[in-house]
Amino acid sequence: MRRLRQWGLRVEPIWDGSWAKEASELTNGEVGRRLDADLSELTPFVSAESRTDEERLRLGHVLKVLTHLRPGLIQW
Repeated sequence: MRRLRQWGLRVEPIWDGSWAKEASELTNGEVGRRLDADLSELTPFVSAESRTDEERLRLGHVLKVLTHLRPGLIQW
C-alpha cells in the first residue's frame, strides 16, 4: 500500500499544475508528456523481480487504469 500511495502522490502534481511557472505551460501536450514519463517509469517498477505478487497486482492495476484513462486525464 505504501508504494501505491507513493505513485499516487507522484502523479498528483501533474494534474494540479503546480509544476508550471506560467499558465502558458499548462497544455495538454505537456501534461501528457509528464504523465507518459511517469507511466514509463512505473512499467518496469511493477514488473521488477523484487515486487511481491500483491504489489504487482495492485500497481499493475493502477498502471492499467492510468493508461486506459490517459486521453481524458490529459485534457487541460
